[in-house]
Amino acid sequence: MKALERAGYLAVARLPRFQALLGQARRVVQRALEITRNPYVAYSGGKDSACLLWLVLEQKPDVAARILTSGESRLLHPNLDAVLDWWRLRFPNLDLQEINVDRVWSAEWREATWTEQRKAGKGDIIRELPASGAFDGVFLGLRDEESNARRLANKRGLIRRYAETRSDATAGMWCFCPLASWTIEDVGAMIVLHDLPLLAAYQVEGLQARTTQRLTGDAVRQNAFVNLRMRDRVAYNRLLERFPELGEWDG
Repeated sequence: MKALERAGYLAVARLPRFQALLGQARRVVQRALEITRNPYVAYSGGKDSACLLWLVLEQKPDVAARILTSGESRLLHPNLDAVLDWWRLRFPNLDLQEINVDRVWSAEWREATWTEQRKAGKGDIIRELPASGAFDGVFLGLRDEESNARRLANKRGLIRRYAETRSDATAGMWCFCPLASWTIEDVGAMIVLHDLPLLAAYQVEGLQARTTQRLTGDAVRQNAFVNLRMRDRVAYNRLLERFPELGEWDG
């Protein structure tokens, strides 16, 4: 992060508005920990989930955190392990576990097209993350600014509950979204205040980058594959060889 950009985010951190948002987020976390026995943080490695994880760790240093990765994750993010290690070293009681569902290189998916493996993986978040522990709540780093879908979801409240009638592991689970009203400037302020670790993509593209642990349809439409070419041509070529159809998204 450039010195001028960092100074700007530090200025945001001193604003009463940021302090009010920070206080609200901490109260949401406090309330979440009061009404759940075993919540977890859905961590993605991205800028928003970094802020979220820090906020929860302030009050529960032994919280469970889960990150869902795939076969392309370390091609997209070569410093992913360094980021994960930063959290584990800084918070030795943190239960941070990676769940890897490889639909790119594993034997059973070796001949699958990008579309086939992408469609098959759409439900992995719902299936894999809640089922990885006896959890009764989840912290999500959803911000209204990111999309209309997230804005609509957060209108149901920063503290809400999934329906008991759901047919998956989220049935009846509490959902907490402390960052709903935060802007990119607020996220930047939190990151520089605590020197939170960032994936390499942010170092190249800035905090406006949209990161993902897999090449989803949304990610590719938002130029994730094009941006990978500019950051890491070797990783780009390896994925292009595996999924030639991705070339259609790069002109």
